[in-house]
Amino acid sequence: MSTSSSRSALEFDQLTKRFGEHVAVDAMTFSVPRGSIFGFLGPNGAGKTTTIGMALGLIPPSSGTARVLGFDIRTNPSEVLQNVGAMVERPAFYPYLSGRMNLQVFGAQAGMDDRSRIEEIIDLVGMSERANAKFGGYSTGMKQRIGIGAALLCDPELVILDEPTNGLDPAGQREIRELVRRLSETGHTVFVSSHILAEIQEVCSHVAIINRGKLVSTGPMSEILAGTDQLVIDVDRPEDARQTLLNIPDLEKVVVDERQRLIVDVSLDRAPEINQTLVQSGFAVSQLRHQEGQLEERFLALTGQATGSEQTNG
Repeated sequence: MSTSSSRSALEFDQLTKRFGEHVAVDAMTFSVPRGSIFGFLGPNGAGKTTTIGMALGLIPPSSGTARVLGFDIRTNPSEVLQNVGAMVERPAFYPYLSGRMNLQVFGAQAGMDDRSRIEEIIDLVGMSERANAKFGGYSTGMKQRIGIGAALLCDPELVILDEPTNGLDPAGQREIRELVRRLSETGHTVFVSSHILAEIQEVCSHVAIINRGKLVSTGPMSEILAGTDQLVIDVDRPEDARQTLLNIPDLEKVVVDERQRLIVDVSLDRAPEINQTLVQSGFAVSQLRHQEGQLEERFLALTGQATGSEQTNG
């Protein structure tokens, strides 16, 4: 692993990429703490893959810098690449070889001929039962597993995964999330690019949200979601109850959802006040519960669009 003393695994400073007149990445500036599971979130086409390509030295930036584990990718590419493992786009392997043989071939190409390390990786990514089967017969999820395994061959400090659950069914997505957690537990910094909101919220400790090539928010997940908590209230005469709650100072958003429940954008510490107001006003409250803030709501507030929207250039 890297011996650099930088506290950040990744640092982007005014990183910019232009393709002709199109600005794919616009003055991107943020850092990724070491040891974090960092989510890089944005719609398809927001600039995520282009940013990753610049971090790995695959795409030259138009301006700005990308530092990986304290090293500038342009001036110290060998120091960066020997301490970074990446899976970008779909993994490409030899279809007629087994998963184990593919890892051995890729390990040899990377100058790593430690069979015990390959067995560790096979166990870590959960492909022991299928390691001797041909890659060509693997499911999409198993192909993603071996792709991540190849990224781990040299025991990198930083692991970069670009849309690792793309095309997987819910069970496969859950397996990849569990794998990401295991990587973090074994001392790796994991940088996960995705357009799937729930995936990022469930697994990541930090997040950066981008839209149309611009950074719109970054920080610990708890800070990004701060102020988005809600109370969900089952009450009789919900529309009348809504009007009553709107008379409370500093309470601006109260809606009745499709299930005729009150949804109140307010922190949990105001629940007693909300409940007391409704009861004293003659309403029957049958349930009042806290609902944690959702990344989807925060994303929509920051970007004004859903993550499934398509744009040009990754």
